[in-house]
Amino acid sequence: VTMGGGEQATIEVDGVEITEIDIARAIDLQRTNLSRQFGDQFNEDIFNDQFLRQAAVEQLISEKVNLNQAQKLGLAASTRVIDETILSIPAFQNNGRFDRELYLDVLRMNGMTPIQFRNALAGDIVVNQAQAGFALSGFATPFLTKYKTALDAEERTFEYVELPAKA
Repeated sequence: VTMGGGEQATIEVDGVEITEIDIARAIDLQRTNLSRQFGDQFNEDIFNDQFLRQAAVEQLISEKVNLNQAQKLGLAASTRVIDETILSIPAFQNNGRFDRELYLDVLRMNGMTPIQFRNALAGDIVVNQAQAGFALSGFATPFLTKYKTALDAEERTFEYVELPAKA
């Protein structure tokens, strides 16, 4: 990872640049999600720009590395799969059916265009394909199976003493 200089400082990950605009968008999205999640309990002092920036940069780097690896494996998301995924997302549904206006409203609220969302979704799909491929192709040796079984069945005992703080 190299940090560039100038007005549009970028991070380069495996030949792909992450711009300040990408970072700012990720920070805004994180802030919005945290605000929704915590409601009135959301504290700007805890989730300040420095904290959110670091988390956003790490997330974007991880996404780029995973996406590049999936692309090197030759994985791709078809238009049909992307369309089916969009239609099945509950946030875009009204009474169990896809609602185009709701879809566009949700994207607008998150500062995305339909093309940006489709591209991001395509990236997520191929990354998930790669991760599933690795997870599903794993195997365990007989020793590892015995070791895991022994660990799962392991029992431990412990003792403790409570001491009052005043004592």
